[in-house]
Amino acid sequence: MRSDFATDFDPESLFHGACKPDAAHRIGVECERFGLLGPVCTPLPYSGPVSIEAIFQNLEQRGFAPYRERDGGPSIAQARGDASFTLEPGGQFELSSPARSNIAELGREVISLFAELALQAPEVTWLPMGFHPLAQLADLPAVPKQRYPIMKGYFAQTGQRGKDMMWRTATTQVNVDFESESTAWEKWVVATKLQPLIAAWTANSPFFEGKHRGRLSERSAVWLDVDPARTGLLESLWHPKLSSGGFFAHYAAWALQIPVFLIKRGGVATAAHQHTFADLMQHGFEGQPVTEADWDTHLSSLFPEVRLKRTLETRGADSLPTAHVLALAALWRGLLDDAHTRQHLLGLVEAWTSDDLQRLRHALINDGLRADFRGKPVAETCQRLVELATQGLSNLGEKASWLDPLSDLAFAAETLAKRALNALGVEPQAPELAVYAQALGA
Repeated sequence: MRSDFATDFDPESLFHGACKPDAAHRIGVECERFGLLGPVCTPLPYSGPVSIEAIFQNLEQRGFAPYRERDGGPSIAQARGDASFTLEPGGQFELSSPARSNIAELGREVISLFAELALQAPEVTWLPMGFHPLAQLADLPAVPKQRYPIMKGYFAQTGQRGKDMMWRTATTQVNVDFESESTAWEKWVVATKLQPLIAAWTANSPFFEGKHRGRLSERSAVWLDVDPARTGLLESLWHPKLSSGGFFAHYAAWALQIPVFLIKRGGVATAAHQHTFADLMQHGFEGQPVTEADWDTHLSSLFPEVRLKRTLETRGADSLPTAHVLALAALWRGLLDDAHTRQHLLGLVEAWTSDDLQRLRHALINDGLRADFRGKPVAETCQRLVELATQGLSNLGEKASWLDPLSDLAFAAETLAKRALNALGVEPQAPELAVYAQALGA
């Protein structure tokens, strides 16, 4: 029986409304960084002379506008045009780039924005690494964003490493557009099946609380033990029948059955863990119907390896230096946006099973590009992906040289994590870490 608070909006409509013609396709990135303070590399505090607040105030002097969850509340983000710096739970800065039509334009924006951030606090080094190499959980600042205590409470009930995910990981995300439901499914399937390979390729988190524990991607290990309900590869959506319709409906049906983190009303967030979104659509929340804005917020609280929203968000990479970020964007541009290359990849990945990919998700944590994938080192398949992306970029009129940083790793079968170990040893010291991070560049 429907209640008085049931709502009639169509959860699929957000996806259908996001379809764009090829000529309007854009690509964007989201890059997270740890702020390290001085040569001792302590975490950047929220308040103080050199702090998140101080950097935000400086950004406001450069035309950025603060975002506050309520009038008079603390600033939790800074935006200028369609670019923004937002805060993750442990004080990680996330750059959300403007979406651009080609990698050259995107590169100029990302490089310029990171350079602008660096000017705001010369005492801070911005570390591109997938897991904080030194800090314990208690060392990291509390960011005054309403959703984070609610998320912390939720993750206390599921998985073992939700707090690590929130406070101590940093990622690189590439977002791409889609023309139709069928191309969205094609891109989603290809990107999802490639995610474990991308995680191996971009492994860049070899340290835990100042020591190497044998892992090349501590971040990847974290994501295997967060919350199985809202993470993973979503194998049920791989079925080829969805190529001709139903993908949006199936993704929405999955999302509707996931517990809701929070509902926000009047600028105040309230935990809603005991409800799925389907429950709330039927019965409302605390006497009010849920809205499309609530649905949008809920979709952002889901963490599959490739997330469907108004774009497709590829989420499998550790935090990376800027050159590698742009190489990753170029890789996805060449593999997904060129229809010929995408069709070739659909045929290539069709034989890759869930067991193949799950084994790789576990093996890559310690072995990176040398992990076994279907009987050979994953680096060999990544080398093939470089070749395919090169052709795809050529077809799109893009320069293949953007791929060089990732190509170098693939053909050397060596991760950034291994290079960090070579430079810093198995117990990195703060002054050397600061120098290393500065050499990487943001």
